[in-house]
Amino acid sequence: MRKRWVYPPEGSGAPMASSFNDFVLQTALERGWISHGQLESIQAARQSLPDVSLADLLYEQQIISVEQRDWLLETYRSQAKEWEANLSGNERSGAAELVPSAVENSTTEEVTESLEILNRYLEHAFSLGATSLHLSPDRPLRVRLETNLQPLYEEAFLIPAEAIEPVAKAILGPRRWERARERGSVSFSYAVRGLGRFRGHLFRERQGCHVVFFMPLGKPKGVEELGLPEVVRGLTKKKGELVLVAGGRGSGRTTTLAALVEEINRTQGVYVVTVEDPMELWLEPKQAMIAQKEVGLHCSDMAAGIEAALAENADVLAIGCLEDPESIRLALEAADRGLLVLATILGNSVPEVLHGLVHSFPGEEEGIVRRLLAELLGGVVCQKLVPCRDGLRKVLASEILLPAPKVVQAIAAGAWGEIPELLRESRPLGMRSMEDSLGELAAKGLVALDPVSGVADSSRAYANWIPLGGTAP
Repeated sequence: MRKRWVYPPEGSGAPMASSFNDFVLQTALERGWISHGQLESIQAARQSLPDVSLADLLYEQQIISVEQRDWLLETYRSQAKEWEANLSGNERSGAAELVPSAVENSTTEEVTESLEILNRYLEHAFSLGATSLHLSPDRPLRVRLETNLQPLYEEAFLIPAEAIEPVAKAILGPRRWERARERGSVSFSYAVRGLGRFRGHLFRERQGCHVVFFMPLGKPKGVEELGLPEVVRGLTKKKGELVLVAGGRGSGRTTTLAALVEEINRTQGVYVVTVEDPMELWLEPKQAMIAQKEVGLHCSDMAAGIEAALAENADVLAIGCLEDPESIRLALEAADRGLLVLATILGNSVPEVLHGLVHSFPGEEEGIVRRLLAELLGGVVCQKLVPCRDGLRKVLASEILLPAPKVVQAIAAGAWGEIPELLRESRPLGMRSMEDSLGELAAKGLVALDPVSGVADSSRAYANWIPLGGTAP
């Protein structure tokens, strides 16, 4: 008999929107009316007032308006009628519905049931305020809460190794599944109605397929809310320049990119095109007109998506990640043609990012790329999520480079070793080094200090990164 996925234990997380209160909680989180940090106090209030609906409770506490409360009630009633009409059978009643993503859902009944169960796992992880859900073959489900991995349910049950692969194949679709087979890993997006779009990553190892789901970004946060200085907001007002958001994996680059795009969306009547692989941003047009594209679904590759944005007369181009010379070349071309280009890029420090970007090109082209970058670079935000002193959460630290004359000269010359000192001496211009940022966090009591050096522990990882030779050839 084929091993199948296991339904969650009774009472450990109901199917999505199985009650009005669940619907209110999910919708309020998704729309940014409440934060994950408020969940504990809200749950306590619900327990003390069990006969009061959550919508009324949030209204009484002045968290939502009367219009929002009434909208929640009407929307829930309307969706409940749709679910009742569309779903058949008691077993599937109230189950989460799939939203088409980068998937081809020509699945068997067994896989379809497994997808519905997966949605329940995701819904429960989301309601707990987790940042990620981990599916491992023949292992209990785990979620990351703050900094630690913990069981999703008190009653541990295993996901059979042979049950993960068909579900993963259904989610990925043929193109990404083939990429996973060739490379051993692949990133993807997966949308669930009522929750949002999850970023996922599948990888293979000795035991089989592992899948990690990262919780949806939700409503984009403001620049100040992320802990970034006001000068970063100014980057959204530029035209004809390239702005880079850098950091390692898991550093919050996409969250910062979303904040910058949302700032433009909120304040400027422009045409914004986003190109991602996979799509993570979830934007509702406000002042701006927005077109969102996912590689493999709306364009063949990142370069094709960038070229299309140029043809579509976009004003702003947001790129999920610059990873190859062709995409970098086209991003610089887009900036040269007057677009504001916002892009994430991997790198642990500003000089490392700039050095790596230039040296991704053949030697004979590096000089041209350096000069273009010096002319078109609007700024770099390089960031890291640093554990707080309490060990329970992380806080954003960042270094910021702006195109001051000395910076432009250093980039044009490939003098990467000069960048750290320029960051330190240009604080009056709005720049700062990673050490400056960590020092500010330490002064606020958020991160620990090294007892010998007197600087934040994490700054040692950023000590004056200089490539071999110090300058470009």
